[in-house]
Amino acid sequence: MSKQQWARLQSERQRHGEPATQNPATGGPPDEARLEKMFDVIKKFEDNFSRHLQILLDALNHYAATETVVLLGLCARLSTANQGTQYSGLRNDDDNEG
Repeated sequence: MSKQQWARLQSERQRHGEPATQNPATGGPPDEARLEKMFDVIKKFEDNFSRHLQILLDALNHYAATETVVLLGLCARLSTANQGTQYSGLRNDDDNEG
């Protein structure tokens, strides 16, 4: 996006009463509180997504073991999206109780 397009977008947002993505007082980045709130929202979304993805992977692994091995390829591809999160890896039955 060019500087001219960015300026036009900001002016349209201000006209419609939407908050600008820059701090209007300083012309700089948004204030720290707003950034912290956005970070918290994104972190919650990431945690929820990872947790539900792990539940899906556990179910797919179960069905791959009991029904058809075709699901193993899907499990392998989806597990890469969950790597590096606190929910990555197979869970034990003890972990499912909490």
